[in-house]
Amino acid sequence: MRLGIESWFRFESPEQRRKKQEAFEAKVYPIDPAGQKEWELGILKALFPRQKSVRDEHFHLLNLREAMLDSAEEHPEAKTAYRNGAIRAWYDRRSGNALPDEKKKALIAIAVCENDAQTMDDLPSAENIRSLIGMIPF
Repeated sequence: MRLGIESWFRFESPEQRRKKQEAFEAKVYPIDPAGQKEWELGILKALFPRQKSVRDEHFHLLNLREAMLDSAEEHPEAKTAYRNGAIRAWYDRRSGNALPDEKKKALIAIAVCENDAQTMDDLPSAENIRSLIGMIPF
């Protein structure tokens, strides 16, 4: 039986880390990596103006978006149903319990709008996101 000590340490070259980061960004920001990330951060700051940092919310948003994209990729025949299942699973997940329900709903609204957008012009304003929050059925 192997102890698996090599799994305790993850040694990656800077090049490997950069490639992983680029692949992740290409996945979650298919329209325009720099522009889409800037839009996300701007929307988060507009929705949560009293916070000094929106880093935690951005992290949760990226986790949600990745889960939605993965489920849609794995089940292209019923991608909307599986995407909705991924949203529900994220909403119910224990790690998301640190977020109040209104923040979770705001992140869901952002993720769905971003998922449905084809161009940067399709991305909504903070006011439009606010109007969608009340429509989240959880």
